[in-house]
Amino acid sequence: KAGAKAEPKKAAAKGAATTPPADLTAKEPEPLAVPVLQLILSEAADSDLLEGENCTWAGREDAFARPPLTFHHLLRCLAELEEQGYQLWTFPVLAMLHQLAEIFPIGPVRKTIQCLADMKLGRLASECGIEAAAKDAYKLGRQALGTITA
Repeated sequence: KAGAKAEPKKAAAKGAATTPPADLTAKEPEPLAVPVLQLILSEAADSDLLEGENCTWAGREDAFARPPLTFHHLLRCLAELEEQGYQLWTFPVLAMLHQLAEIFPIGPVRKTIQCLADMKLGRLASECGIEAAAKDAYKLGRQALGTITA
């Protein structure tokens, strides 16, 4: 018909996965890999900033099909959450950033990602008034910063 809108064609994204993603519910949830995050979340729950007493981490290392792309998306997600004032929601994203770092071989890239996550964690914990956790995260970040080599 003349003047009718054509339906957009659905094209598969270039490089799209041809197999379904790993089943993230296939095994028991793992606890948070970063002790400082556990401290932050428990302090936030004690201060009635979060509902519930437990935090479940459902991610796994094999959940990151494209680690470099995931890294940039996580950083963008952190920036968007901060911009909108959702600092508490950044903590799970930082946990994912720490877990993403484990994908990379031991070396400067892994240490840099971990250092970045720790420094951001310290700053955000400080903004949320969780000072003890902020100090711990900054300490970890400064220690990691001293070990990064090119």
